[in-house]
Amino acid sequence: MLELIVLLLAPAAGGAGLYHLWLTLPHRPQHGALAVGQVPLQLRRHAAMAVRRGGVKGCGHSTSSRTEVV
Repeated sequence: MLELIVLLLAPAAGGAGLYHLWLTLPHRPQHGALAVGQVPLQLRRHAAMAVRRGGVKGCGHSTSSRTEVV
């Protein structure tokens, strides 16, 4: 009999607990006091782009093989 009561009350208690946690979540700020035209940080962050270190092959000139004429 006790198991039946627990089976009936446990989902209600769990649901009430989740509902309470949902209601007490701190709200995320919608805007962080941005100036007009300023881009939010979440939108500005992106992965770094790859950078070529050597010269480009086949285009006639290369940055790695340049020599200065004095």
